[in-house]
Amino acid sequence: PHAIYWPTMLMAMGLPLYQKLHVHGYWNVDDTKMSKSIGNVVRPKELVDAYGVDALRYFTLREMSFGLDSSFSSEALVARQNADLANDLGNLFSRAVTMVWKYREGRIPPPGDPGDDRQLQEAARIMLRDYRQNMADFRFHLGLQAVWELVGLANKYIVHHEPWALAKDPEKSGRLDSVLYNLLECLRLLTLALQPVMPGAAAKMAAVLGFAAGDPLVASLDKGGEWGLLVPGRALTAITALFPRLEGK
Repeated sequence: PHAIYWPTMLMAMGLPLYQKLHVHGYWNVDDTKMSKSIGNVVRPKELVDAYGVDALRYFTLREMSFGLDSSFSSEALVARQNADLANDLGNLFSRAVTMVWKYREGRIPPPGDPGDDRQLQEAARIMLRDYRQNMADFRFHLGLQAVWELVGLANKYIVHHEPWALAKDPEKSGRLDSVLYNLLECLRLLTLALQPVMPGAAAKMAAVLGFAAGDPLVASLDKGGEWGLLVPGRALTAITALFPRLEGK
């Protein structure tokens, strides 16, 4: 009777008979599924105490393809923190903000002629598009991959344009302003994308960029998810280290 009753009730209420259930895969250790009976479990609280909640959240979302099995190791987590968080994101954030303090007394300069900066702006637009789509489709690892493609491009942008060399030539002051503004706008958009994944690190980034907690320009994709919304003249705050490098196991 129940097999007939419940489908009839659901249809009468206008509800679907079947719901798609999203389930993550298993975490393996040494090619063996984690199991309390085997005793090869990894305790999240101990990992949080050792590495921090943001690094752990990033690792689990970036390392696992949702729905498939993945392998866990402390070595892999340390490698992600050192390479992705400390080297790539942390160095980009530190270098960009430090140069704004050094060359513009800690205030966001006005953007000038975009020139060949359109490549960076287009990359930011693509990142936001791919991030939205992949996160909505539960492809979290691909959403974060899109974010880190912009991180890598922004690091290359610094090397290519050499702000330290522009600062030595007064005639290139306007160009230096544009380069610094573009880097800060990249950081704002990265803060926006990372806010649901690493809320602690994103809050630090937003505070250094001069935003109050919950400001939609760093907290809402609908209101802040486009290039050029960073207002020149805003004062930055003292720089904060995002992620330390970890040594050993």
